[in-house]
Amino acid sequence: MTFNEVMALILPSLIGLLFYLKLTEEKLNIMELFGILSLFMFLTNFICYTIVYYFREKQQFLFTPSFTIKYSMTALVIVLIIVIVYRFLELNVKVKLKVENKKK
Repeated sequence: MTFNEVMALILPSLIGLLFYLKLTEEKLNIMELFGILSLFMFLTNFICYTIVYYFREKQQFLFTPSFTIKYSMTALVIVLIIVIVYRFLELNVKVKLKVENKKK
């Protein structure tokens, strides 16, 4: 993997994580940070690769400097949208679970 690939695939998700931390203003432990970062990286790169594959109709991409900039900007916009939607869902969706014991 070249520097261009690493930068384009990871950096937008890190920026999204920093934006998420700014929105929540909470202290998270390392496992929560890693989980949220992994979620953002997966969703961002999945959506970006789907968009690029749909428009270019190629299975392999060459990370030239111009392609890296376009991919990074697209990924940055997508991850910011993902962060806003994730935070909206986090604030407005509540799940209640009830566990029933069969032994009673």
